[in-house]
This record gives sequence, C-alpha cells and structure tokens, in this order.
Amino acid sequence: MNIYEITTVPGPYRNMFISEQIKWVKRSVSIQCLLIIAVYIIFTPLNFVLDPDEFRIAEIPWGLLLIAGTLLVFYFNRITKTLFTTKASAFLFIILLLIVVTKTSLLYKEYGPFIFSIYVLTLFMVSLVIPWSPSEALVIAALHFIAYDIFYIFMTHAVVLTLNIKQFMDGLMLLFFSTIICIVVRSKETRRNIEKFILQKEVESQNEQMKSELKLALRIQKTLNPVPLYSRYVDVYAHFLPASFLGGDYAQFVFLNRNQLLFIISDVTGHGVASALLVNRFHAEFQILSQNATDPGLLMNHLNAFIKRDFAGTYMYLSSFCGILDFSSGILRYSNYGHPSQFLYCSAEEKVIELESHTSFLGLPFHDGHLYQSEQTIQAGDRLLLFTDGVIEIRDLFGQEYGYERLKGFLKQNHAMNVKEFDQELLEHLRAYKSGPFMDDIFLVDFKIKEIEKS
Repeated sequence: MNIYEITTVPGPYRNMFISEQIKWVKRSVSIQCLLIIAVYIIFTPLNFVLDPDEFRIAEIPWGLLLIAGTLLVFYFNRITKTLFTTKASAFLFIILLLIVVTKTSLLYKEYGPFIFSIYVLTLFMVSLVIPWSPSEALVIAALHFIAYDIFYIFMTHAVVLTLNIKQFMDGLMLLFFSTIICIVVRSKETRRNIEKFILQKEVESQNEQMKSELKLALRIQKTLNPVPLYSRYVDVYAHFLPASFLGGDYAQFVFLNRNQLLFIISDVTGHGVASALLVNRFHAEFQILSQNATDPGLLMNHLNAFIKRDFAGTYMYLSSFCGILDFSSGILRYSNYGHPSQFLYCSAEEKVIELESHTSFLGLPFHDGHLYQSEQTIQAGDRLLLFTDGVIEIRDLFGQEYGYERLKGFLKQNHAMNVKEFDQELLEHLRAYKSGPFMDDIFLVDFKIKEIEKS
C-alpha cells in the first residue's frame, strides 16, 4: 500500500486500516508459504515415482533451497510489525520463488515453449492472493518479466534450442495481458477494500453512538420505574429487566390518600424505541389521570381513549392491569385489559386467586366505553403479585414455558418473604429455569399487605 492510497483513508481510521492490512498480508503470505512447501513435498516424490526418467536429480537442491527459504520467509513474516516489513517479506518470498522457478525450468529445456505458463500462473498466484496496491502489482509483474527474460537468455545458449524468438514473444505477450488483468483486479480490489473499510468503521462509529444514546435513553426510562415503598399498610417492591436497551413494560403506584393505593402495570406490543416512547407518553397521561382517580375501571376507560386517539394507525396496543388497594375497607378494585391474570395470595385460605382479564388490549378500536371492573377482598398477610408476560413465557432447554402454575407454586412457597427478597429470589429462579437470554421484558411488582383498617 503506497503513501497515496493510505492517505485516501481518513485520518482517524488510518492506523486501524494499516493494522488490518498487516494482518491480511501476514495471513496471505503464511498460507502461500505453507502451500508451496506442501505442494513441493507432495508432488516431487510423486513425479519421481510416476516418471523417473523425466525427473532431474539437479532439481533437488533447488527444491531444498525453496523449502528453507520459504520457512525463513514464513518466520520473518510472523515477527514483522510494520506494513513495510510485512510486504518486504512477501517480496522476498516472490523473488525466491522466481529464482527457483527459473533455475528449475532451465533443467527441463525440452519444455521451453511452455514454460511461460508457469510464470503466468505464478504471477496470478502472488498478485491476486496478497493484497498489493496496483503500483506494487506492477513491480511484481516486472520481476516476472525479468525472470522470464533471464530464462530466455540462458535458453539461447543451450546446446539444443527449444525456444525460438517467436515463441518467446508470444510468452511475453501473454505475460503482458496477465499483468494488465492483475493490475486492474488489484486496482478495483484496493479501492473496494478502502471503501469497505471506511464504510465499516463509519457504521461501527454510528453503532457506538447509537448504543451510547440508547444507554442514556434507558437511564432516562429507568427514572419512570417506581421506587420501593415501605408504609404502615403495605410494602411494595418493583423490578424491571428489559430484554434489550429499551423496553415496553411499565408500572407505577401512588397513594391517592392516606389509605388508598393506586397501581398499574402495562405491556406495550413490540419492543425498542417506539415502545419506549409510548411508555413515556403513557406515564405522563397516567400521572395526570391519577390525580382525580376514583375507580380503576374509569381510569382505564380514559387511558383507552387516549391510546385510540393519539396512537391511531400505529398498530401499537397495550395490555394493562390497574387497581386500587383500599386499606380502610379491605377491598381490591381492579380492571384488566388483555393483561395476563395477576395473582392474589390469600393468606387465610393459603391459595392463589387469579385476577383474570376483563377485555382486550387498550387502544383497539372496537371498545365501546363499557366500564370493566371487579372487586376482591384483602386482609393483612395477603400478597399481590403483578407481572408482565415475559415472566410466564420464559422457556427452558426443551421449549417448555415457565407458565402460570410454576409461578403460583413459587408464590405459595415464598409468600412469607419480604418484598425485596421475594423479587430477587424469583429472578434467580427464572434465570435458572431459562435457556439462553431473556427474550422479552420482565416487570415484577410485589405488594405485601401488612394492615387493614376495617371498622
């Protein structure tokens, strides 16, 4: 690679490009060295066995020189550090190869008219495999012309002349056309390699910038996640685990007054940036509506109208479970729009109640404004577990889903734990069960009811 071609690579990438070129040249030269040795070791004895009368004993020292020189070039190529010395080792290899080819060809004078084909083959082999620049390929072609000329000069002094001037000129012509092909190919390859390298580095740079921006976006999105709550009536702990940088799961809880806790958990269809942006808008709308919330069913009606109005035509919908824990009456009022059945552990009966879905996703156009809401009694010692479908849809090595029953069993077995330990233990349980990475976002919100102010 000459100075002009290297300077066409933008400065920030130039050293990286040179490093890539060094690796490529080293690899190509090493492969050719090993190939030359293997071919000679295999075919020389084979030629001796199949046609001993044609074999020239004088070829053996030159073959040994080729093997020794190739091993030396191979070693030198391995320890070189710069592009100049790496390509210098490749030039040494080519010079050595041409010397041996020329000397060996002179041992087989009777094949003089056909020897040019060996030079053409060698030219193609060393020019097209190693990533030379066009100017370097021209120098290599010149070395082949010199070697072929030397071969002809020695042939003219042979006792029996088997190569006349016309045959020699024909060989030169074929070498000339081979040189044109090699230079054109190397020119296109050099330009393509530089363009490909620059494009690759620009894409990598853009990807790094995008990753940095996504990490920042995730950090911002995490500010939406609710912080743990420890109060007289209830302890609450939430954990969000996105499958990628940005997730489409959302949860929030807030006291409406001293003894009523409003909560919601939602899952946007799809993943990525679009889902995360919808989560942000959904959060803002929920914050506004929660200020005057009285019933979860009515609040969900307003959220449904909001999604239908502002996100019409985006084909983005949400499953959502919203409820109010009333610690004065001991009642849980809830509304479920297409969300998986959530779990309420009743400590008195030691059983898990499934709070099933009332209707389909938020945002679907056929909702008629009907108020969907149910009630369930609660008491101290009960536990409410909210989760998104990423929990129950985790699969093991055999493709078996984690499912509702395993989650129920875990809740029954560990209901006495504090909320933080429960969530951490459940996540470890899920990690042990799954095969491969988490394929969907996971959001857990765990409520441990401590006191009810029933009159």
